[in-house]
Amino acid sequence: LQLIRFTSSSLGGSNIISGGPNPEPKEGFTIDPNQTYNLQFDGGSRGNPGLSGAGMVIYNDKSQEVWNGSYLLPKEATNNEAEYTALVKGLQHARRLGIRHLAVQGDSNLIVMQITGRYKVKSQHLKPFHRDAVELRSAFSTFEISHIPREENGRADELANIAMDSASCTNGIPQSSFETDWLEDSPSSIKNTP
Repeated sequence: LQLIRFTSSSLGGSNIISGGPNPEPKEGFTIDPNQTYNLQFDGGSRGNPGLSGAGMVIYNDKSQEVWNGSYLLPKEATNNEAEYTALVKGLQHARRLGIRHLAVQGDSNLIVMQITGRYKVKSQHLKPFHRDAVELRSAFSTFEISHIPREENGRADELANIAMDSASCTNGIPQSSFETDWLEDSPSSIKNTP
């Protein structure tokens, strides 16, 4: 699994930074452990299954973007696998940033309903992703998750598409020019994505 971390100046395609295991908030921002932050996540798959990416963005209580990330999944994946990857990686980064109070939003009603327990996880290949997300939510003093319309999740969608756009296909296998140092730190659900 790859992390491609973008700063606000990189949206034009420059200053792409390979992420590391200890992400920092954007320049000029610090994390207040007493504040509630908002994590928005989105995943996409071109082909379903196909080339897949995940996007995550964290906002402070003033709706200012304090962190964002894009991931290119290493193998073909379904849209739901990409959505869960975005959620899991977003939760990991929120925890690493020291965030204790988190409100999560995504446009996948299925994922939100499964995390809240309103829907059962019937698909065997999604169960490890669900388990990882449920385990990670316990890292926060307060946690809530809700569904938002796709139109309100534009930045996370943009980041997922940036990840997919960064890939070139060779013999149908996604390839990227970015370093791949995140696999060891990934939950089992992401490592074992077929």
